[in-house]
Amino acid sequence: MDGSIRVSAKTVDDAITEAMIQLGVTSDRLEYEVIEKGSPGFLGIGMKQAVIEARRKKGVEKEHDILEEIKKEAKIEEKIASGKCRHEIQTVGNASGRKYVTKYVVDLKTEAVITEIRIYADERGKIHIPPEYRSDVIYGANVKALAVSLYSEGVMSNDRIAFFLNAASNGELELSEGSVYSFCRNFAQSSEKSISNLKNELLNLSIVATDATTITVNGKQNYIRNFSRKNTVVYQAMKSKSIDALEKLDFLCQYSGTLLHDHETALYHFGTEHAECNVHIIRYLRKNTEESGNAWSKEMIALLCEMNKLRKGFMEQGVAALPDETITEYEKKYFSLLQKGREENKKTTHRYAKQEEQALLKHLGEKQGVTV
Repeated sequence: MDGSIRVSAKTVDDAITEAMIQLGVTSDRLEYEVIEKGSPGFLGIGMKQAVIEARRKKGVEKEHDILEEIKKEAKIEEKIASGKCRHEIQTVGNASGRKYVTKYVVDLKTEAVITEIRIYADERGKIHIPPEYRSDVIYGANVKALAVSLYSEGVMSNDRIAFFLNAASNGELELSEGSVYSFCRNFAQSSEKSISNLKNELLNLSIVATDATTITVNGKQNYIRNFSRKNTVVYQAMKSKSIDALEKLDFLCQYSGTLLHDHETALYHFGTEHAECNVHIIRYLRKNTEESGNAWSKEMIALLCEMNKLRKGFMEQGVAALPDETITEYEKKYFSLLQKGREENKKTTHRYAKQEEQALLKHLGEKQGVTV
């Protein structure tokens, strides 16, 4: 079907919902054909996904777009009426009493704000200056918060942060690299107790995820490593990914649970158990499918997703682990797909794709920890 997409899910209804999301239409604007009804299997074993082929109904796209435009315009008018957005009018053509149509441009303007603080004397004529106002001119909380956020979340250098904020204020802030460093240093010092509490919270967890982001410090490659779980994350700086560098991270030396990471060999010297996230594995499998054209990696993605859905279903019922017989059945399917991959790899023609696939098969064939 022209302009159609193929969608697979646990049930036909789930596949229809996914198709509506992908195509951006409601159910009455969707045409679909059921390719495979799917089967739930027994306790998830032997489950087959439902497959549909779907597309937008002919003739509804234009109407749908018009309705969306009406909704957008109504939203804009609400924002103007509420006073939350500054309303400006710009005219095109001669505005002397002629009819006109309205179009909207939603944009963002930033400007430097100077707040004058007037500190009055007390009844005895003495002026008490609060500690935060000892300097005649200081930077406000918004500037400091944005600088710290860009440094920690955006992993931006001090000079780039200063340049960005000065550009955003049309040069009126006159912010220096040293000021940015001072903001971040003061924030780090005031956050030490909170960071310590976060570390202790993570140290008490049975599984902690970790990853490293590459940064540049004075022209040299360094890393920021994170340790996280759910809503808690702690960052630590390191000069390399070597074992020596990892040994300098106090968290790693104290942690005695399972480390969830992207198969970093140096990390196997820490923690007591190791696991690899399905997100990382699926990323490699999807890349392999695209580069080699082999089927095993796509089937492995489906198997891992099936296992994860079943695991979540058991957890919702208060069951902490899958039954032994279910795990055994999945292990058979897992290693069977690896064997299929080895056979398909023999026929992979592209040299680079063949080597990468071999490395992936070897990695997945090694003794694995839990995957979550």
